[in-house]
Amino acid sequence: MWPRRLLAWWRGCPQARLYAGLYVLALVVRLALAWPVAGPSYFDAAYYQNAAESLIARHGLTDQVIWNYLDDPAGLPRPSHLYWPPFNTWLAALGLLVNGWRGVQAVFSALSALLVPLAAYLAWSLWGRRDYAIAAGLLTLFSGHYAGYWGSAPDSFGPFALIIAGAILAAVQGWWLPAGLCAGLAALARADGLLIALVLGAAALWRWNWRGAVAVSIGCLLTLAPWWARNWLVAGTPFPGGGLKTLWLRDYEELFYLGQELTVSRYQAWGIGPLLASKLRAAWYNLYVMLGPWPYLAPLAVLGGWQGWHDRRLRLGLAYGLALWLALTLGFTFPAQHGSTFHSASALVIWQAACIPAGVAAVMCWLAQRWPRWDAARFTRFFLVRLTALAVVISLIQYGLIWLRVIGPELTAQGWVNHGLDHYAAVDRWLDAAGAPSTEPVLVRDPPSFYHATGRRGVVLPRDLAFLTSTADRYGVRCVILEDAGIERLRRAQAEEGLTEWQEVMTASGRSSAALFCREGAP
Repeated sequence: MWPRRLLAWWRGCPQARLYAGLYVLALVVRLALAWPVAGPSYFDAAYYQNAAESLIARHGLTDQVIWNYLDDPAGLPRPSHLYWPPFNTWLAALGLLVNGWRGVQAVFSALSALLVPLAAYLAWSLWGRRDYAIAAGLLTLFSGHYAGYWGSAPDSFGPFALIIAGAILAAVQGWWLPAGLCAGLAALARADGLLIALVLGAAALWRWNWRGAVAVSIGCLLTLAPWWARNWLVAGTPFPGGGLKTLWLRDYEELFYLGQELTVSRYQAWGIGPLLASKLRAAWYNLYVMLGPWPYLAPLAVLGGWQGWHDRRLRLGLAYGLALWLALTLGFTFPAQHGSTFHSASALVIWQAACIPAGVAAVMCWLAQRWPRWDAARFTRFFLVRLTALAVVISLIQYGLIWLRVIGPELTAQGWVNHGLDHYAAVDRWLDAAGAPSTEPVLVRDPPSFYHATGRRGVVLPRDLAFLTSTADRYGVRCVILEDAGIERLRRAQAEEGLTEWQEVMTASGRSSAALFCREGAP
């Protein structure tokens, strides 16, 4: 009997059919945009992929690279995810079990595709309009610069946005314990996911709901406690990696200086002028990014949000956005401008998409009040269709520009297959011919991508070449890879500062944009 009841429900529920159709469309588009990307083609994605491969190979969560010096790493190999949380690696490992790299893309595409019907649901439940729901879903699907990131590589964009939405929706229903579990899961996807726990706890206390606040805390702790225990076992502290030290950065490049002391006193000694200037720059940057992937539609999203201010879901979404802006502006100022805001703001996309149709309608109604012949309903549909179409076109253009830039400057079959890592492969061939052991680390700008392309250990290149020799001594490095402008920087440093022990043994040429410098006596 239940199949007939299910079929009857399906036929009588147009919303369910719409959501299912949007999900199928979203999944097809996500997979189509992911297909040309043949491997992890940027820093974060390569890190998660490497850790997932280590996990599948039964080596545990282990790093073969050092990519920052915040916790004064002793050497390689070392426990992974002491700075970044592990949830995206676990998802990538699941995808590897399914079907290798394409399985990884399928997992992240399937999860991020859920955001499209979720945005449609929010719009329909807010405004009671099917056309608004369709527009919100399509805007989420073609979300500007995020369009290529949702499912093309293992990263936090889709999972984090989905978990944050789940936490807010659970809290609105009064399901405080599940909301806390989601908050803990958000913190396992991104460290700033803890902000949603603070927002939901504060929302419960605002209503004098002490039980709700306690339930959120318990749910969050239940999720995070096993991970904190692991960190204690492998690093001696539940909060390793030196992440809080980034509060005292005076420049993002200080992540890559071995022995750099990041302290409150040093930060205060910087002076009030530079401090305020850095915060103001971060405030403007964070605001711009968090206004959404469609800057030209941001005023409409704000106006639509004002129309739906009565809805508690929107208020919680705004509270999370405000908490995120404050934390990344006043606290983690420099990480915010180097990817943190871009990643975390993905959680705001569905809320903005759900508000944009109402913003369009509000503008049309305002115009109709001044021009009696202006048909508000007809022109709302007119502009909503065209603005959504514009978002689709611009998103596809941005996808092409971003991913062709990431993959490489030349659109060739070889460039697509090797996803822009040909220069690392060329260095690897030279090292193989010279007999360099694969366990000997190499100094390089992008250690995760280098390790993924070659299987050789990597240590992040200090941005100030004055630290080059001391860093190489610390980790037993005899060779360093310089790329693009870094090649001339080292050549100038050799002339000015006497770094003559580093000899250029492989010159950048052809498709390779990297040069290899080795110490005397190195292979």
